[in-house]
Amino acid sequence: MGLVKLLPCYIAGTRVEIDETGPRPSTVVSLDGKEMIPAVTTTATQLRQALRHGEVCQKILNRTSIEERVGVVKLILKEYANYRKEIAWALAKFRGLPVKDSQWMCDLLMVWSEQVDELVASVWGLGGEEYRRVAFRDKILGKVSYKSKGYAALITSSTMDGPPGIAAICHAILSGTHLIIRPSWRDVVVHFMFEILHEHKLDQYCQLVRWQSTSVEAMELNRQLIRNVQQAIVFCSDRTYRELIAGNRDEDREHLARKIHKYGTGLPLVIVTEAADLDQAAEAIFIGARRGNGKFCLSHSPVLVDRKIYPALLKKLVTLSAQLKTGDLLDPATERGQWEADDIKSLKNLLASFGGRVAQGEFQTHSMDVIILDDVPQNSPTLYQEFPGTLLALIPFDKNDEAVALAQKSLSMNQREAWTAVNVFGSPEEYEEFTKSIDSFHFLHAGITSEPRFLLPHQGRYFSFDLTRRQTIVL
Repeated sequence: MGLVKLLPCYIAGTRVEIDETGPRPSTVVSLDGKEMIPAVTTTATQLRQALRHGEVCQKILNRTSIEERVGVVKLILKEYANYRKEIAWALAKFRGLPVKDSQWMCDLLMVWSEQVDELVASVWGLGGEEYRRVAFRDKILGKVSYKSKGYAALITSSTMDGPPGIAAICHAILSGTHLIIRPSWRDVVVHFMFEILHEHKLDQYCQLVRWQSTSVEAMELNRQLIRNVQQAIVFCSDRTYRELIAGNRDEDREHLARKIHKYGTGLPLVIVTEAADLDQAAEAIFIGARRGNGKFCLSHSPVLVDRKIYPALLKKLVTLSAQLKTGDLLDPATERGQWEADDIKSLKNLLASFGGRVAQGEFQTHSMDVIILDDVPQNSPTLYQEFPGTLLALIPFDKNDEAVALAQKSLSMNQREAWTAVNVFGSPEEYEEFTKSIDSFHFLHAGITSEPRFLLPHQGRYFSFDLTRRQTIVL
């Protein structure tokens, strides 16, 4: 038996378990088909109960202080990380994530727990106070504060399973927003956070509902949830979002579109110039593509490389890929993850559309190497289409101005406002110039792209900020 025995729901302050007298429960099956965890499925009646309870809880949270909410977030981040053994086992078995990556994410939560006060100051410009005074020539004109826009729904995709989803939920708690969370069906670790809240009698902050996205009633339950909350955050594909909106009256669709914040996936860019330290660059670039099976919003694939150092960087990346450690996902040395067979087929088809040639790496039935794609053309779809796997697509350029032009042109190919991140390996002067010339939400100099900082917003936006409205009180 595995380390996770049951996937409960948490509705109206109650831990909802399997009804022994009811129908046989649904199960979540591991990638290898050997592990099965019974999962409580939320009914339409239970969802209505959750919605009514959410309205009550929001009134309670409206009276909480920032100091109180900061304390709750610190508690969650620290105690959730203590489930690292169960999290690592579950993400390995059900998501194919190497334990090495899960442990790293749990360590990151501990680091973030020390940065919560700074995050609050970064998002709202507030310290430990509830509002900020506005003065003009020593006269107090008024005060500015931020208040939740109301209880909300959070619908997440598989890329948010585990610690990434916990970070998003913590943002909602900081905003003073009651959250009704519908995770991906195969998220087998988010419930640990609810066990922490339930144990500490903090159920007023969140509820957990669950249903299988492929079930007959799934879309109607999604719509029931979205229609009845005051706001929503959705992590999903464009297709799923359209299905959420569809089936409603025209006037209702406009209202839903206004109250839903849709967050998509990310597409970072790497630029390597002649001035780069190639050993350091190769190591950091490789980790950035490998970690998390390449599925993080900050996992990169396209790499623009100065033609003068292109052969040397290619050789180093090929060597690193050939040394990729494989084995049991629960072995801390293992680096290569696993996928479902259908996902591998989709990734193979997508890779074929990128052009270039495979210099290193291949697909297996349920896994893939970190594939190094050589001599990728400058018009390759890899510059504007995310590859949710472990890939480095190397694209040569001759001058830095050419790299800038290519980066900017690629943004218009899928109507993106900016790159999720641009990671530059080069001189400090080149880095400064790239930050002035390329549109990106985030820049870093010779770092690991997929190492997120708690204080950094997701694609230029803070979840917690999106859930609040600014209030100005004139004195």
